[in-house]
Amino acid sequence: MSLNRALMGAVMWCGRNIFVIAVFCFACGKQKSEPTAVAPKTYFTHGDPAKLVEGATMDTKSFLTAANSTTYDNYLLAGIVTFYEKSEVGTATSSETGQEASTGATTAAAKWSFSSITPDYLYKPESVVEDQDFALKFTNSGSELSLASICVGATYSDCTAITVLHYSKRTDGRGISFLASYVDAEKGKALVGIIFSKPSSSASATVDTKYKYLAGPGIVTKWKETLGVQICGSPGAERAAEYTKGVNSWLTSGKLSSTMSVNLTSTTVITPFTDLVSHCITTIDNFLIEDQDSSSVMGITLVTLDLGTAEILGGQILMMRTSLEKIVATQPADIQTSVRSDIFLLTATHEFGHLIGLDHEFSKKSDGTQLYQSIMSYDTETNLGSPIPQSHDKESVVAAYGPI
Repeated sequence: MSLNRALMGAVMWCGRNIFVIAVFCFACGKQKSEPTAVAPKTYFTHGDPAKLVEGATMDTKSFLTAANSTTYDNYLLAGIVTFYEKSEVGTATSSETGQEASTGATTAAAKWSFSSITPDYLYKPESVVEDQDFALKFTNSGSELSLASICVGATYSDCTAITVLHYSKRTDGRGISFLASYVDAEKGKALVGIIFSKPSSSASATVDTKYKYLAGPGIVTKWKETLGVQICGSPGAERAAEYTKGVNSWLTSGKLSSTMSVNLTSTTVITPFTDLVSHCITTIDNFLIEDQDSSSVMGITLVTLDLGTAEILGGQILMMRTSLEKIVATQPADIQTSVRSDIFLLTATHEFGHLIGLDHEFSKKSDGTQLYQSIMSYDTETNLGSPIPQSHDKESVVAAYGPI
């Protein structure tokens, strides 16, 4: 199997389950499957994926050594996400067609462990399961283990060299991550984030399945520690105000519940989207996630979950300014300023809902209309008129976190 196929398979797995990639789209369609016949390929240019971490403070020093490598044995692959410079153009569909909610983990988890291949080390799954048929090769300098390549094949001998940009580790050691770049023969420059988490033996809590969470309907997905969120970088005063308003619309006196506080601050420091220590709302310029001109991915939230408890271990929000401005440009000139403010506020509010564990709300009545009015739906027209969490959204938060 090629590196490209291995990583794309992992993206599809983690995007629906453990490392949740929650996107907010306008007229988005389902991901296009691989073609079954040889045909000319047309590519959509996203831009240089390095734009996703432009200006970010990187930590290129590895926390791994030969001596401490066994500390990270028996961790689980929490997720992997790859952004490409270009991809095959997708098929345009309605926004309704693209609505898919998470359904909970459906893929078996494999424990990963280090093995010595003197003088280097290989971090690989103890058993090959679906979408986890690759390994990470680390070079041993004596003082540290440095991630050098991603390997595939029966013996992991087919390796692609990568350049590590950022190492991150939760302070309690429950999660580790790697961010790297490489070049794909067809899709150009690539940026890949890989995250592992220490499994918990506890089971996740459950509530009524009418409440949709990232781990699945009724599977409580939440932070269990005070959430510190930062508006990172320099989005501009207007955008920062909209982000602040969006976050605060979920809170009462800075709290999600009587026991769960959210501290919102600002910093000019940007951390990459794989970082497990900081939790940023970052504005991204000059990069498109969508694979067709007729759609816009306005925001992305990347959330790392504990595989056993569905506790949120890390999360980042990316506000895709170029895509948002693409929508604004379709509006009459005399209302573009107000539309811009409304759509940034709507997107920030929606994405923060993902950051605290909520999934999309696509439940329908028998006549096909929306069952619950929700900021987590794709009912953009209704939500632009009231870009705040609705009663069902607040009920979902209370079911997970408790009363305010």
